[in-house]
Amino acid sequence: MEALEACILGHWTHSHEEDTPDAMIYRPASYSFPPSRGRMGLEFRSGGELIYYGIAPADGTQPDTGHWAIEGANRVRIVVDNARIQPFVLEVISCDDDMLKVRQ
Repeated sequence: MEALEACILGHWTHSHEEDTPDAMIYRPASYSFPPSRGRMGLEFRSGGELIYYGIAPADGTQPDTGHWAIEGANRVRIVVDNARIQPFVLEVISCDDDMLKVRQ
């Protein structure tokens, strides 16, 4: 559990080009992404603080605050402070410095 928390801390951006039928791929925000009309992301901060980056109406980024918590060995519960975004759970398949891979 501690290893998962240490690994997910940071700002991750969805690399939708790399998604598979079973997994969504996130890369560090510093990654060199190809052009896209918008990308969602998650910034996990210590103490359970979260910034959820949704896609804004004009294809930019819309940040919302929230919080996260580890649930079990590979699950992270996400709650965004926006009534339009329902709480959800990420099931982490793998995580390292270059990629966060979660179940679709």
